[in-house]
Amino acid sequence: MRCFVAILPFLTLLLVFVGCKSSKTEDKHPSLEFQIDPALLEPKIQDKELGIEISPPAGWEKSDSTFSNSGTLKELRAIEMLVGNPKHFFQHNQTNSLCILSKFATNSVKNTENLILKAKSGLEKQFPSAKISTATFLKDKILVHQIMLLSPEYVILKLVCELDKLKAFEVVYILPKNAYTDQLRAIESSIGSILGL
Repeated sequence: MRCFVAILPFLTLLLVFVGCKSSKTEDKHPSLEFQIDPALLEPKIQDKELGIEISPPAGWEKSDSTFSNSGTLKELRAIEMLVGNPKHFFQHNQTNSLCILSKFATNSVKNTENLILKAKSGLEKQFPSAKISTATFLKDKILVHQIMLLSPEYVILKLVCELDKLKAFEVVYILPKNAYTDQLRAIESSIGSILGL
């Protein structure tokens, strides 16, 4: 998959975003607050169909729809790191990093936890030497299922976000390991910028 999918390096979820604060809720999942630095973000985009707004990391420019038929997406689908239907692409040309925002089909929303577990199991078989971790948390009122895939070369972070039981979307960040440290705060800020409309 040329530039993007060589699979990645990450620490475990709740430790990765060192600026995040966790608090107990009535729900079984922890609630995380992300530290947002507006200087590390592009202007926000709103997607009324998805019912959200999000700001990509600074320098990650919106790309055209030609990615929809690219080998990169086919390979991401093959390893189950991309399940939804892509709507927006943001690319950081300097580091060859990519962010994909996708819509989930309604019938997929009911089984998001199973999708994550299935993806993790498949990835463990396909990439036995990679580090793979999952976590579930609340970001405002959005339930987020996260899977991280780690390799010596790349970091991939996949977030399946449920607005409610009928509406969900997916955000995937893919970047080379050597760019991860520099981009961490920007990615944290980008995740923190996700809000329901």
